[in-house]
Amino acid sequence: MTTVLNRRPPWYLSLPAVLCALGVVVPVGVMIVHAFADGSAERAPLWSDTSRQGLYNTLGLAGGVLAVTTLLAWPMAWLVTRTDLRGRRWLSILAIVPLAMPGYLMAYGWRVAGGYGGPIHALTDTTVARPSGYFGALLAMSAYLMPYLFLTMRAGMLGIDPSLEEAARSLGHRRLRVWWTVVVPQLRPAYLAGAMLVVLHVISDFAVVTFMDYDTFSKQLYDELKASQLDWERLSRWGLLLLGLALVFIVTEMYLLRGLRLQRAGSGATRRRTPARLGWRQGPAWALFAVVFMVSIAAPLGTIVYWAFDTPQPTTTQVTDDGQAAPAPVTDLNKFADDLFKDFDNENKKDGVSPKDTPDLTPPTESTEPPASSQPGVLATVAPPLFDSVKCSLPAALIATALAVPIGLMRVRYPSRTSFVLERLPYLGYAMPAIVFALSLTLFCLWGVPDVLSGAGRWLYQSLPLLLYALALHFLPEAVGPIRSSLYSASPRLDEASRSLGRGRVATFFHVTLPVLRQGLIVAAALVFLSCMKELPLTTLLTPIGTHTLSMEVWERYGDPGFEHTLAPYALTILLFSSTFVGVLLLQGRDSH
Repeated sequence: MTTVLNRRPPWYLSLPAVLCALGVVVPVGVMIVHAFADGSAERAPLWSDTSRQGLYNTLGLAGGVLAVTTLLAWPMAWLVTRTDLRGRRWLSILAIVPLAMPGYLMAYGWRVAGGYGGPIHALTDTTVARPSGYFGALLAMSAYLMPYLFLTMRAGMLGIDPSLEEAARSLGHRRLRVWWTVVVPQLRPAYLAGAMLVVLHVISDFAVVTFMDYDTFSKQLYDELKASQLDWERLSRWGLLLLGLALVFIVTEMYLLRGLRLQRAGSGATRRRTPARLGWRQGPAWALFAVVFMVSIAAPLGTIVYWAFDTPQPTTTQVTDDGQAAPAPVTDLNKFADDLFKDFDNENKKDGVSPKDTPDLTPPTESTEPPASSQPGVLATVAPPLFDSVKCSLPAALIATALAVPIGLMRVRYPSRTSFVLERLPYLGYAMPAIVFALSLTLFCLWGVPDVLSGAGRWLYQSLPLLLYALALHFLPEAVGPIRSSLYSASPRLDEASRSLGRGRVATFFHVTLPVLRQGLIVAAALVFLSCMKELPLTTLLTPIGTHTLSMEVWERYGDPGFEHTLAPYALTILLFSSTFVGVLLLQGRDSH
């Protein structure tokens, strides 16, 4: 492919990347300014024993999840790419399928599997303690995040030229030495990319650790948001601490990849690799995939299905494993929303501006519920949040895909340092923990816009345009990748030939470039749609009042009496939609081969 190095990209390609970067940086800048604003001299210290313990818990959980996913992803990727394992394609699909299950549903499935009356008790008449704490969070997050590392390791192993290993073997090196000296260094970029995804998900997640009752840094930030007194300066500093923790890992990955060059010395296509023969080891290999499938899909999905079709028993309290009543934890944001609008009203009452009318979001008590005969069916119950989820996810996926096209074109057709930096700037929104991004947007809308535009900022907060903006920018890198890959497979000479025949830039794009991008566009839109359907922090904090997505319904019902039953239909609906789009991605991948 012929490219012109150090050629400056045209403004109409670089402008979307600049606007996306500003859309992420400006709200964070407002949060930084707010964090160091003058406040009360009696403000409680931010760095305390509680926050220190939250940091230690976060680092310990991130290290544990990374270790478990590494021990699983490496051998699984090796088995499906470099051996004669039977059914490799189907086993690869089974390893990817857990992407359809959000982490909070994974935690919910394992959390309600045990205990009195759970599926394990119903099947074996044995009461098993519900997983919780560090090991419960480690189990749920490892099962949820393993596919990310598996995908990157599988792609890395498929891209290694076998002639390099054969050359090392011809010099007398044994297989183990060849693996460590030739293969592992070439897998470093793939492993670090997958490890970065795993770590960033762990440090930004607050739903899984809440389900498992494990106190991490992000959970402490969420608890601050639920506090009765909203100290925005303190919240901003909490957000900066969490963002700084994420940046430490990002800078570390950049340092480890510094100066790495893995280009092939020759030209032409790589030869097919002779797969290693497993022989009697076929059985243990299949057993490994079977265990991973049971832990990541079969067990939590079976639990969700069990509770979805189990007949609920009348109860008003939550029951622990030993049969004792336990207080239900507060996880919804009803109190947070009320306090926010009270605080907002006090700040702006002097301007004669009133906040939006807020309906009573307090869940009804048991005495106000209609009789069971008059309650709506499951379909009628699930349909409104399903519609709200699609209403938010579909436009966000289309916006992200549209923004990704000029960014991908700029990077592939005009490779230079400028295009590289402009392409990487939108990744700030993806690397930033979602709860921090939502907090920065909240501060920007309520207190960061100029006084002249303060009315627009107040209207924008908790509006559908702001939510679409946040979802599109946060998941934009997921759309850039497939589009960039499609452009790499198409020669720019096609565009040059079209231009030489008298077609303009616009006609060339629609008649030549766009057909080449068709598959990448489908994969990009499906990836972003899937991520938006599962997203919890952004939708919980930024969704307009009166809009309840499926993920919000799952989150707000956790901890209520009998939540195992009421939560299951929404969880099952998320899984069905997510599985559908995972199937679209798999079909597109098969067609590309």
